[in-house]
Amino acid sequence: MGAGAEARGHGGGTRLDLAPHVPVKIRRAVALSAALRCPNPLSLVRWPRTGQKMDAGLDIAAAARMLLAKEQRRREHNRRLFERASADCAQIVEMAVRDFKPRRVLQWGSLLEPDGFDERSDMDIAVEGLARARHLLDLLGRALHMTDFRVDLVELGNLDPKNRESLLRRAKAVYEREQRTSRASGRACQDSQRRGGVAGASPAIPF
Repeated sequence: MGAGAEARGHGGGTRLDLAPHVPVKIRRAVALSAALRCPNPLSLVRWPRTGQKMDAGLDIAAAARMLLAKEQRRREHNRRLFERASADCAQIVEMAVRDFKPRRVLQWGSLLEPDGFDERSDMDIAVEGLARARHLLDLLGRALHMTDFRVDLVELGNLDPKNRESLLRRAKAVYEREQRTSRASGRACQDSQRRGGVAGASPAIPF
């Protein structure tokens, strides 16, 4: 880093302190490149067509490399977070299906957007068809013991129609129970019709 800029740790990241004599054009480019996560601050600077020399007080190439490395570390860190959250969520869904037997389980939110997942993200899970109302709290308590991430758990039946429709538009079903009862009833009805009777009906008693 040149004499006109100094890198300091600040809030878990790196901040550039530019010397007062650094041209305003360069100062704005570096600040803007950090805000826009642009790997090359020079791309944000319009240089005159004449052969004007750059100010020697700032190492632009070093600043660009630093910004690019910082962005790469951020993306790699968030990728690892997303993979860990996805694995935790899969175990929570497996536990919910095995022990609470919901009719349907859905995901929405950050877990469906890998590129947007970061430390502020949580696991958004919706269930439908729990046998008892208290099972929602029981399920949430067990889920919180299985992950370090925040868990947002809702029962679809508890939502008003507007919020329910909004969630369903953004959600992805990760489990849905087969409707075995209705299928079995349909088969029984068809068999009965072939035999000329009604399923479940008592035999006729002659008089």
